[in-house]
Amino acid sequence: MKKTNIRSGLTGSASAVALALLIVSPAAAQLVDDEIVVTARRVQETLIEAPVAVTALSEDQIENLGIQSIDDVARHTAGFSFSNAFGRTTERPVIRGAANILAGVQFGVEAGAAYFIDGVYYSGDLQAVDIRNVERVEVVKGPQSALYGRNTYSGAINFISKRASKSGWEGSVEATAAEDDEYQFYGRVSGPLVEDVMGLSLSGRYYEYGGDSEWTNAAAAGAQMGSEESINLNATLDVNFNDSTTAIFRAGYANDTDGPRPFRLIGAEQNNCFPGYRSGAYYDPQGGLPAFLLPFAPFSDIYPNTVTTDNNFQYFCGSLDQFEDLDPTQSLDGTPFLGVERDLFLGTALFETEFDNGMGLSVSAGYRNQELLTGSDSDHQDGSIFFIGISPFFSIPQADAFLNTTGVSEVEDISLEARLSTDPTKPMRFSVGAYYYNQTDEGFNGSLGRVTADDDLGLQSGNTLSIENKAVFATADFDISDQLTASFEGRYQEEIKGRDELGGANLPAYSNEVTFDDFVYKAILSYDVNDDLSAYGSFAHGVKPGGVNGSIGLASGDEFYAPEEVEAFEVGLKGRVGENVRFTFSGYFNDIAQYQLTTPVASITGGNVNSVATNQGNAEIMGLEFEGSFDINDFIRVGGSYAWTDAEFTSGCDDFQFTLNTGGYLIAAFDRTNPPTTGTIRDSANPTTPTFDADGLFTGNLSCDISGNKVPLTSEHQASLYVQSEFPISDKVDGFVNADFTHESSKFIQVHNLMETGGTNILSGQIGIKYNNVRLEIFGRNLTDERTPPAATRWFDLLEGFNTIGSTTPGAASVDRTVVGPRSTFLSYRRGRQIGVRAKLDF
Repeated sequence: MKKTNIRSGLTGSASAVALALLIVSPAAAQLVDDEIVVTARRVQETLIEAPVAVTALSEDQIENLGIQSIDDVARHTAGFSFSNAFGRTTERPVIRGAANILAGVQFGVEAGAAYFIDGVYYSGDLQAVDIRNVERVEVVKGPQSALYGRNTYSGAINFISKRASKSGWEGSVEATAAEDDEYQFYGRVSGPLVEDVMGLSLSGRYYEYGGDSEWTNAAAAGAQMGSEESINLNATLDVNFNDSTTAIFRAGYANDTDGPRPFRLIGAEQNNCFPGYRSGAYYDPQGGLPAFLLPFAPFSDIYPNTVTTDNNFQYFCGSLDQFEDLDPTQSLDGTPFLGVERDLFLGTALFETEFDNGMGLSVSAGYRNQELLTGSDSDHQDGSIFFIGISPFFSIPQADAFLNTTGVSEVEDISLEARLSTDPTKPMRFSVGAYYYNQTDEGFNGSLGRVTADDDLGLQSGNTLSIENKAVFATADFDISDQLTASFEGRYQEEIKGRDELGGANLPAYSNEVTFDDFVYKAILSYDVNDDLSAYGSFAHGVKPGGVNGSIGLASGDEFYAPEEVEAFEVGLKGRVGENVRFTFSGYFNDIAQYQLTTPVASITGGNVNSVATNQGNAEIMGLEFEGSFDINDFIRVGGSYAWTDAEFTSGCDDFQFTLNTGGYLIAAFDRTNPPTTGTIRDSANPTTPTFDADGLFTGNLSCDISGNKVPLTSEHQASLYVQSEFPISDKVDGFVNADFTHESSKFIQVHNLMETGGTNILSGQIGIKYNNVRLEIFGRNLTDERTPPAATRWFDLLEGFNTIGSTTPGAASVDRTVVGPRSTFLSYRRGRQIGVRAKLDF
C-alpha cells in the first residue's frame, strides 16, 4: 500500500515529476536531508512519490537562486517558457509548447497554463507578486484539467504562501539595493494569538526600480522608461480548532505604479523577404493628397511629406536580436496615460477537517478585485490620429486616437470549491467535489479626444465581459499491489463566456454569450520499483476554453471560437542513487485539435486594426525532459536540467501566409473547421489569378498552409546548470557561493516562422556570508548582459501611410490593402546586467 512519508536522503532542493515528467529541483537551497512535500495532486506527497509532473521550488531555493518573479521561475523550470510582452502586464506562460499569441491580450483567450495562489485559481498577471511571502512554488506540467479545472490543459503554476506560526514569535527583515535605482525592503512577523491554536502573520514590501539605464525614450529626448514601483501588504490568520480541523484565511493588497513600458517599433523599412503589395513601397503617407493641400491635411504634422521607403518586402525574416541595441520609444502625446497602475485585493480561505473514520472535507474560496489602468503609444510615432481621410477635402473624426490606447478595467472574480475524500491510508481512495467560478470584467476606454477638465483620461464605458464556470469532479486511486497503483481523475464542466459592448461613435452595440460543456479526464499508472526508484505513465484529455470574439469577429464569421483539445501521453522515471544523486526523466506526446490562433480582421469602422481568436488547425507536441543533481560532498552541489520540445502544426491555413506567398493578395473565405492547404484570391474574376497585378508581383503560389511550421513562443531547447556551495569560515560564520546559468533557444513570434527572438543565455550568482541569523550577500543578475528581446509582436507601420492601391483601381479589392500600413513588428526589452547587495535578518 502506498503511503506518504518523508524520506531522508533526498534533499530540499529536489523537485519532482510524474506522469509526464518528474523534475528534481534545478538548484539546491541547503545541503540538508529533508525532502520537499508537494500538493500537486491536492494531497500531500513527497516529490518522488507524486505521480504528476511537478517542479517544486522551496523557500530556500527561491532565495539561493535569486528568484524575483514568475520570469525567474520559468528560467529554472524545464519545459516552462515565459514572455513578458508589455512590462508587468499581459503575461504569456507557456508550458510544454502549448502557446497562444493573444493570451493575456484579448479577453477570454487563455494561455493554457493557469496561475493559482494557495490552490485558488488566479486570473491575472503575477510578475508583481511578493515572492518573499511565498513558501513554495509548484509548476505542474501536462494536462491538469480534471484536477485543477479550467485553463490548465498544459499545466498549472501554484504559489503557496507562508503559514503563520502558532508556537512562538518569529520574523525577518531584509533590504536590497542594486544598479538602475532598484531598492526593495521587506518585513514579516508571525506568532501566536492563542498558543498552539491561532497564529497571525503580517508582511509588507516596498519595491522600486528606476528602469534600465539603456531604456531611454527615443521619442522624448532620452527620458527614462521602464520604471516600476510596488507596495505589497499581506496577512494570514491560521487557526487550529482541534487536532483534526484547521482554517487558514489570507488577505493581500498590492499597488503597482509603472512608467512607460520599454518597447519599440521595428519599421517596415527593415522588411527583407516576400515582395508584394502589402509593403511600404505601395503606401502613401498622405493618402493621395496633392502637394498643395498637404499643409491643410489632417495628417500634415504626423506623417512625412514623402514615402519613407521604396522597400517592397512584406515581412521581416531573421532574428530580432540585431535590433536589441536600439532605444525603445513611446510618444508622450499620443495618449492620455502611459504605463501601468494597478490596485489589487486578493483574499483566500481554506477549511479542512478530518472525521473519525478517516474521511476528510476541504472547502476553499477566493475573491479577487483588481483595477488596472494601462496606456501605450501603439502607433509608435509622434502625435495622434483622430481622422480618417476619405477624400482630399473630407475626413471622418474618430472617437479614439488610432492605435494609441488608454484603458481601465475593473475585474472581480470569486471561486468556491468543496472536496470530500476517503481515508488516504486505505488501498482504495476516492474523492468527489464541486467547483464554481465567476468573473466580471468591466472595461473603459480613454482618449485624448475626450479629455476634459473633469476627466483627465477621457474615459468612456466600453465592454462588460464575463466568465462563469461550474464543475463536478471525482478521483479514484487503487493500490493494485504494494508497488503498483492506478489513479483516475474526471471532471465535467460547463463554462459560459459573455460579451456586452456599449457601442457608440460609429460602433454598434453588441451582446452575446457562448456555452461550452466538456468532460476531461486522466488515467495514471505508477510503479514503485523500490524506495529509490519509481516509474509512471499517464493518458489525459485536456481542454483550453473557447470564447466569443464579439462584434469584430461577427462580420468575418468568427464571432465565436471553439475549445482547443489535447490528448496527452506521458512516461517517466525518477529516483536517486545513494544519498548523493537525484534524477528525473520523462517523455511525452500531445496531439492537439482545433488549435487557437490569431487572425487579423477588418474593423467594422474600416481598416485592418483587430485580431480575433480562431481554430485554424491541429498540432503535435513531443518532448523529453531531464533534471538531476549531485552532491559532490557535504558543501558542494551541482545540478542541471534539459528540455527538448518539438512543437509543430500538422494542419492549418493562415490568412497572412496566403498574402506573403501570393505577393500581397487576400484569401477568399474558407472553412476553418477543415482548413485547406491552398486558397483562392478574394474578389477576383479568376479565383486563382488576380485581376490587378500592375508590377507583376503575383507569384502563383496560393498556399496558406502552415503545417510543418513550429508553434510560436516556444523554445526547442532549454537548459540550466547550477553550482552551490556553503562552507564554514569560522565557528560562527559560514560562507556561500552560488552560480547558475540558463539557456533558452530562439522563439518564433508568429506561425510563419520568419521572425524570431534569438537565443538567450543568462548567468547569475551570489557570494556572501551567514552569521547566526544574518545573511549578507553581493549578487549579480544577467552578468553577461544578455539583451535578446523576451518577446515581440507582429504589428503595423503607420509611418508608411494608411492606404495602398487605390480602392477605385480595377481589381484592387483582391489586394491586401489596409488603412493601418504594412506589416512590421515591435519588440520588448530585456533587463540588462545588475549588481547589487542584500542583507537579511531572521529572528
